Amino acid sequence: MKAFFPNAITSLNLLFGCIGILACFNGGLGFAGICILISATLDFFDGFVARLLGVSGDFGKQLDSLADVISFGALPGFIALNLIKQQQGGLYFDGEPLTNKIFLIICFLIPIFSALR
Repeated sequence: MKAFFPNAITSLNLLFGCIGILACFNGGLGFAGICILISATLDFFDGFVARLLGVSGDFGKQLDSLADVISFGALPGFIALNLIKQQQGGLYFDGEPLTNKIFLIICFLIPIFSALR
């Protein structure tokens, strides 16, 4: 039962990552950035509460990794993708200069490297 509290906090971290991605789809990049800050705070507190309660487990570790990939990998990738979209006036893969394609690839590398860490 004690493991419920850190896992609930981690789940909130994951929730705010998902809400931030949704905000990106609706053009709310500022709110998406706030979601990253909230997720970072929750990420700190889930570990703090787990150590305070003396609980640890594989499920919590896996959930924390998933939440980190969403909140600190996928969400920043979507923010970067939206910033490029705003700067270019849209996302087009055909007929773009090579530099624009490289920037798009970098947006995809953010979540990939987040998962690899």
